[in-house]
Amino acid sequence: MLRSIITLLATLCLVCGASSPASAQTGWAVFANGGKVYIASVGGSPKPLYSGSVAHAVWSAKATTIYFIKTSGEIWRMNNDGSGAKKIASGKNSSYNPIAGYRPDDTKLLYAAGTKLYKVDGSSGAMTQIYSGFKTWVGELAIDSGGTKAAARDTATDIFKISIGGGETFYDNGCSASVSADGNYLTANVTGHVTLKIYKWSGGELKTLSAPSGAQWDNQKFAVNSSDWIVYKYDGTSAIGLVRVSDNTNTKICSMSSDYPDFFLGSLPPASGGCSTDGDCADADACTKDTCVSNACQHAAISGCCSKDADCADSNPCTTDTCDSSSGNCSNKKVQGCCVYDTDCGDGDACTLDTCDTNKHVCVHKQTCAPDSGGSASDSGPLPIVDAGTGSIDVGAADSGLGSTRDASSSADQGGGVHGASTNQLEGGCNLGARPPALPGILLALALLALLPRRRGTLTRGSRR
Repeated sequence: MLRSIITLLATLCLVCGASSPASAQTGWAVFANGGKVYIASVGGSPKPLYSGSVAHAVWSAKATTIYFIKTSGEIWRMNNDGSGAKKIASGKNSSYNPIAGYRPDDTKLLYAAGTKLYKVDGSSGAMTQIYSGFKTWVGELAIDSGGTKAAARDTATDIFKISIGGGETFYDNGCSASVSADGNYLTANVTGHVTLKIYKWSGGELKTLSAPSGAQWDNQKFAVNSSDWIVYKYDGTSAIGLVRVSDNTNTKICSMSSDYPDFFLGSLPPASGGCSTDGDCADADACTKDTCVSNACQHAAISGCCSKDADCADSNPCTTDTCDSSSGNCSNKKVQGCCVYDTDCGDGDACTLDTCDTNKHVCVHKQTCAPDSGGSASDSGPLPIVDAGTGSIDVGAADSGLGSTRDASSSADQGGGVHGASTNQLEGGCNLGARPPALPGILLALALLALLPRRRGTLTRGSRR
């Protein structure tokens, strides 16, 4: 009697899938059915999140976001709880093509149009081409976490492995092309949809998996975050299943059919941007501090950090701006001889006008004092001074020092005569111009001396009269 009860319980567990190793896993499928987006946990009931001509839905790399494409070719996104649905791109095809999560970046998705593959920004919808080949990609596609290995199906039902930046290589005829998260394995659905071949990326077949007894399967693909679990749809039966690569065990996720279901292994992260730890927010930018605040990622710029020379530009033409990428520190080294303002050009010389040529950023030092050259009064000796009262000639001390100044308005000789003074030199040594040569002054003095006796004689005779 006890044995019969145990057998009955085992049978019931097999029907619900609870006895298989796969069914014991925590995970979530996302898929489209009847124009709606659904999610379902392993063994759970499907939950509708969005309605409106949806053809295909996938998880983002960390399952924070659901990307989906409509029958019109429009690409949409929403949070993993169904909130925040919005269109992000019109698409490049008149109808839908399957899409995939872009595993290297949770904020982007993988999209095929013609012979090209694109990564699409999940916020702006901007498309960046990552590959252009020779085949037209219309079927399943996937990319590894490193962003260098992809798989896709063409119009002739041939499946290819694609090296991003390289080329495409045929590896089987069939459908259900996908690549594992680690980039080591590929899938191929062959032999009447009852077997699934697992190929090694490096070449050769790894193993063959079998569909559940008496069933067929299709649209197999590796889980977005695992290389040991593959999701699929039952062919001819309304169900979505999960198979484990390591031991070929199958379980049913839910009783609803879908083309191209996707699967995330583990618990879903929080909605609304979806982060639970700072590690969920890592953006591979050394110059941002990545934190998770209230389930939303924050990427605060680190002040003064740089990753390239352009980050260090200080708008100063007189500095050489460089970045030490190893430390993230900027260097702004002054260029010798370069100027921006006149004040950058001071040379300490009172006889130069210092200015900056702002077009060439070089200093100009214009001489404002004439040089003290040969032939000046200081070289020729003092000018003779004639005393109008006595007729004597005063060849006094000359202006011999560069810093001396003689004041004609205040200087008088002992005989009451006023001495002429040189005003060619100013304090500080600036010579404002050469004096007239001394020779004409001497000749003038001699001429005056010659006249003085006659004039005195005339005055004496006149007085006698």
